[in-house]
Amino acid sequence: PQLLPGPAGSLGVGRMNHKTVQKNSEKGQASLEFIVVLTFFMFLISWMFMVAPMFHMAIAIRQAAYDCAFSAVQSLDQDQGYMQGMITGQQSITSFGLNSNRATVSVRGNWDRGGLVTCRVTYDVPLENYPLRQVAPVPGTLEYAYSLPIQSYKSKWQ
Repeated sequence: PQLLPGPAGSLGVGRMNHKTVQKNSEKGQASLEFIVVLTFFMFLISWMFMVAPMFHMAIAIRQAAYDCAFSAVQSLDQDQGYMQGMITGQQSITSFGLNSNRATVSVRGNWDRGGLVTCRVTYDVPLENYPLRQVAPVPGTLEYAYSLPIQSYKSKWQ
């Protein structure tokens, strides 16, 4: 075989004519694959937009319950601890950009040294924001509870 100069004039590259042969059964295959993949990605992106706010609300409710419990156990006085927990829970929900009117914060427990204080946060999910709720069920409420003990060696200030 004789080596012919290629496009840049270098030896070793022969001139080749490639003719693309396409069978009739393969016509439109790329278009069909594109439509299938595009449909899949559209459903994936739509699902992410539907589920992401639910995750945001769930994280906010968990954090609000923790903040409430942490604030409530800072006092050995039951009335003071109760108010601290309630206010902090509501402020935590607001700081996540959620409507605090949809939330219920409850604080219960034993404010003696070593006692356990539990904060429960319930949030009513705004179902009108989920147009596909008939296809994928969306819970009507999110609820989370967090418990912390009162420190045994905490000083009581009066």
